[in-house]
Amino acid sequence: MTKRTIELAAGDAALIGGARITLVEKSGKRARIVIEAPSTVQIQHPISNPSAHECASSPQTGKEQSHGKYPV
Repeated sequence: MTKRTIELAAGDAALIGGARITLVEKSGKRARIVIEAPSTVQIQHPISNPSAHECASSPQTGKEQSHGKYPV
């Protein structure tokens, strides 16, 4: 699998395999994008990257995280 990094400003777009990806807005660590693609293109959302909420200690996940010396 090839990995590419591109930088977009709000309003900029990139064409990826027949799909047009447009960055609508960016705020902090979040970005809002619009994907225009043929209906035959499968789009999976989200591809897991644990968020701060998912990393926190949770009885459902059994994860135990700490921030400094105090549990989260």
